[in-house]
Amino acid sequence: MKPFPHTYPVTVVSSPMRDVQLSADRVNVLQSAAPPEFGGRGDRWSPETLLVAAVGDCFAITFQEIARAADLA
Repeated sequence: MKPFPHTYPVTVVSSPMRDVQLSADRVNVLQSAAPPEFGGRGDRWSPETLLVAAVGDCFAITFQEIARAADLA
């Protein structure tokens, strides 16, 4: 693990059509928009789905690291 502090720079660009483009170094651009519950089209990642995905991703990566530290396949 790298020493603290950790930084996570992200660029956020919003359009007049309520679409949002999220970008960071070395990763693909991600298109985001409001979910259908808030008037969005429902065909893009929303802040709500990104949050839930981040929790699931964190759980999976943590579990993988615990398994690796315990020498489990």
